[in-house]
Amino acid sequence: TNPNSDFQAYSSFWSSWFSALHQTFDQLADLLTKKIKKNKKSLDKNIHSQIQEYQQQFTALIDNYKIRSQTETVPWYIWVYTSNINEASTDAEVNLVLYGHNGKSDNIKLRSKSDAFEAGQCDEFKVDIVDVGTPFKLRVSYDDKKFFSPWHLDRIEMEDLKTKKQYKFHCGRWLSKLHDDKQVIRELPAEGPGISRPLPVVKYMVNVYTGKKTNAETDANVFINIFGECGDTGERPLEYSLKDGNKFERNKIDSFIIEAVSLKQIRKIRIGHDGSNPGAGWFLDKVVVHPEDQHYESATFGCNRWLAVDEDDGQLVRELTLTTTAQHLDKTTYNIRIKTGDIFQAGTDADVYLKIFGESGDTDKIQLRTANNTSNKFERGRTDHFTFEFDDLGKIEHIIIGHNAKNFEARWFLDWIEIDIPMRGELYRFVCNRWLDKNEGDGKIELDLIPSDIIKKSHAIPYEVTVFTGDKSGARTDADVFIQMYGLNGKTEEIILKNKSALFERKSVDKFKIEAPDIGQIQKIRIGHNSEKFGSAWYLEKVLIQRHLSEQPEKRKRGFKSGRSQRLSQISATDPNVEEYWFVCRQWFDKSSGDKTTVRELLPTDEQGNVLSDRQELTYEVHVFTSDKSGAGTVANVFLTIYGASEDTGERELQQSKTNRNKFERNQEDVFEIKAAALGKLKKIKIRHDDSNIGSAWYLDRVEITDPETNQLYHFVCQKWLATDKDDGLISREIPALENKALRLAAARESSARSSVDYGLEMKTIATTYKISVITSNEFGSGTNANVYIIIFGENNDTGKVPLVTSKTYSDPFDRGHTDEFEIEAMDIGEPKKIKIGHDDSGFRPDWFLERVEIDVPKFGRIWIFPCGKWLSISKGDCQLEVELYPQTMAIEVYTPHVSYEIKVFTSNVSGAGTDANVHIEIYGVEKTTGQVMLCGKTDRKGKFRTDSVDTFVLELEDVGKDIEKIRIGHDNRGFGASWHLDHVEIRRLDKNQKTKTFIFSCRRWLAKGEDDGSIVRDLLSEKGQLQVPERYNECEETNTQDEPGDGYTVWFDVQNMHGCIYTAMAKAVEQSQIVLFGMTEKYRQSDNCRKELTYACKQRKRLIPLRLQEKYDPNGWLGLISAELLYIDFTKRDFDINYRNLLKEIESGENVV
Repeated sequence: TNPNSDFQAYSSFWSSWFSALHQTFDQLADLLTKKIKKNKKSLDKNIHSQIQEYQQQFTALIDNYKIRSQTETVPWYIWVYTSNINEASTDAEVNLVLYGHNGKSDNIKLRSKSDAFEAGQCDEFKVDIVDVGTPFKLRVSYDDKKFFSPWHLDRIEMEDLKTKKQYKFHCGRWLSKLHDDKQVIRELPAEGPGISRPLPVVKYMVNVYTGKKTNAETDANVFINIFGECGDTGERPLEYSLKDGNKFERNKIDSFIIEAVSLKQIRKIRIGHDGSNPGAGWFLDKVVVHPEDQHYESATFGCNRWLAVDEDDGQLVRELTLTTTAQHLDKTTYNIRIKTGDIFQAGTDADVYLKIFGESGDTDKIQLRTANNTSNKFERGRTDHFTFEFDDLGKIEHIIIGHNAKNFEARWFLDWIEIDIPMRGELYRFVCNRWLDKNEGDGKIELDLIPSDIIKKSHAIPYEVTVFTGDKSGARTDADVFIQMYGLNGKTEEIILKNKSALFERKSVDKFKIEAPDIGQIQKIRIGHNSEKFGSAWYLEKVLIQRHLSEQPEKRKRGFKSGRSQRLSQISATDPNVEEYWFVCRQWFDKSSGDKTTVRELLPTDEQGNVLSDRQELTYEVHVFTSDKSGAGTVANVFLTIYGASEDTGERELQQSKTNRNKFERNQEDVFEIKAAALGKLKKIKIRHDDSNIGSAWYLDRVEITDPETNQLYHFVCQKWLATDKDDGLISREIPALENKALRLAAARESSARSSVDYGLEMKTIATTYKISVITSNEFGSGTNANVYIIIFGENNDTGKVPLVTSKTYSDPFDRGHTDEFEIEAMDIGEPKKIKIGHDDSGFRPDWFLERVEIDVPKFGRIWIFPCGKWLSISKGDCQLEVELYPQTMAIEVYTPHVSYEIKVFTSNVSGAGTDANVHIEIYGVEKTTGQVMLCGKTDRKGKFRTDSVDTFVLELEDVGKDIEKIRIGHDNRGFGASWHLDHVEIRRLDKNQKTKTFIFSCRRWLAKGEDDGSIVRDLLSEKGQLQVPERYNECEETNTQDEPGDGYTVWFDVQNMHGCIYTAMAKAVEQSQIVLFGMTEKYRQSDNCRKELTYACKQRKRLIPLRLQEKYDPNGWLGLISAELLYIDFTKRDFDINYRNLLKEIESGENVV
């Protein structure tokens, strides 16, 4: 309808297209009207197949429209002149690719008629070609599969119908395997308007060096594509070597001539083979390309890698750039997943190919020969994984996927395609849901698809890791080696170093590409294995890690978070944009000899082994105390992770006790040593066992760790079971660090109270509860009895691997149709960003179909939903046991964030006061209520509510406000002794670092059917609230000790100490003070009283220390004037304790005087 539209030139095409579209809509509308509006609950098979057929037609039409409407095309006339000589004609299909200053066209197929391309004949075609600008060359080729295929082309002429400009491309040569130079591809320079001097045709000498490795030779068909400033040569077969003998033999150089329009400066090549014939695997050393005209330099492309399905990374095609320091760093990885439909005969045996088109370029046709996860590709219901490396193609615009229709079972139902590009932080999804079959639907076996969805993910950067195995007897290992890198900005996950070649052989050098977040300057690495099998011992010489410089050298962050400053890397001598980190090791990794260590931390060194970091490797002495309870000991394997202020040790197995042969026996202290880079102040530990062997239940009393740098002793009090059938069913726990002062305070509280301190509740006050719901599909055979685990990755850290063992809803978790609920508590994780969930493939039915995972975090008031819908199995779906899931953005449920309440229940000291019933409570604020909740679950009910006892609970409940008006408390009257005499209840809201009230609710009555008034539920009103100081300040109020030098100052808070006239109280406080601390926030600046108080402090010439309490706040006005020359402490960043210590130093320094 738009008169200026270019589509008007194709009115006949578009009118027929829209006619087909309207017809499809009408058919579908009729079908819906007749069948679905009759409230039929199901459709018969014929109706269902009709819907599917219409859907395929509609999808194909829409995709065709989108591709055409998004790509600006230009109409061209093409005249093809076949030479007037004997046998010049051909019956083959001719293909063209046009190159211009704006890019190149897709493959243009000139489909031959029965009398096309005859000798002395001119054939005319009309085609739409993407706008390439002024053309400079045309590549002509043909499919030589037909018997009468040799062709002598005289020339080709083209006319741009928009500009009316005509161009000529002279040839005058054979395209034939029998004539001339036996080539069926020719490149022709353009002549015409805007071209003052056509580009020359150049012969390129291509020297291919096959490596010296055993079985390096190949009999496969090798091809190459050379890229330069002016386009590329297209894929050319390397068929006719100028050297005698067989091509591509071990340690041999083969030379080939490739003729093409001048590429000018050569930039890269793409070389590979088709994997045909036995022994197709090929070890390519390098390729050297020499231009015959000598106007541009020769180009050398180092490879030194296998092109083989069973070696290295399994790739048959590689892109090589001009020789650089780290060949992996210059390439972008494309992870491709292709889902075959789950319908009858959906799989295919045909050869499938893919071509990707991006803003910055496109790939050649990629033959999908080798999948990462299975040997049988494109089976029904299967998802196949492929990995390729190319130059960055930019944003993906569309793809072409198809097959060659060969073999008996060639038909294929393609469900969808995903292309994940970690370095771009993008995942492209292409929905197909149709047949690629000559006898189904529209008969197409090739489709052009545009993205149906683009998902943004976190960006990754490439790291090249080179591992040098030592030259010692028995140095090689068969174990799975992993690496984890720690940097200034975080850490990577544990990454298994693997490919398809034999790795870690004696004196071998193995290279790996890792794509991970930018962790900043690397501080240390963890490397090792966890194998005890024969042949797992390994002697590591050194490790080299290379990465691109992320910033200019003078702007890069320096030093460790403690403030130490040093360069831990060196700039590559051959590439100034690459930095190198060396980690010289020269140690064994062996559980049966030496120090029996299989995991080590390495600090950066120079290439000779001199340590560059001023951090030290320390030996932490770990004391593990097993309780004296009956059955407290364990025979399971125990693992420990120690967390410092900004780093951790990673998980270490506590294998060899220094004090006992049999570890973790009842009432026993076991001592272990863990070597790690200095962690600074310890924050927490994570300890778990693997639930292996009979008698794995373990009651852990505590862990004590001594910091060898400071001699500080840290206590990690557990006093809980790690068992699937006891307590809360957890076998993994995070435990916060307690220093001597905190223990003394806890002991003081314990001595003054009627109950002992529950250190598990102390953990609850500082941890975040993650409620995990795991939904298993209701499909037949979906359930599993394998051991399932989860890792939650938050914005700050991750939980590590947490076993999901004891379900709160079922005794047989992960069965078909189950929703299993678990709870874990973790510190410093933050909001979930992704999860990994998987299993160990154990049991007699390990295959598992996971529908989804939901994570409810009451503290944040949100439920994150992680869709899955996949098999976790080695034989079904993706053929993988672990899956990485991201939250579905629109499916995040938001509710009012919960807060923690400490609830103390005092059972009376009267005969028979205790109860076996399940107790519930509901807390009422002024306007809100928490709703009724159970005080404890069935798993931790034992021993609660005994006569004359105090039971403390910490629950995350809906925030009812600062004031609590009443509670409703009762029980379910179950159990042998359900009657209960309640004395009173104390409740306080746990706000970190905030003063809170304790609300007291007196009862002193029976809750019993046969006592008092027979009621088992009572409403209790609160007595006068009591002001409480949070634990952090309680610790600071203790008499000054050497544990915290600088504590003990008398502090006046204007919110607490003012009486009578406000101004008199403020003035008196300022006059009597030595130092005034003021918090910089916008509300503070807007307060008249704050302005008067601080101005008066300036007039009295008091020391002023600003504290930034509002993130990124830069004060202006009167507050900016006063604070302009003062150094402030930024409490919005880093850890509270670190900032608190900095504040003490500032107070003692005597600076900041106005």
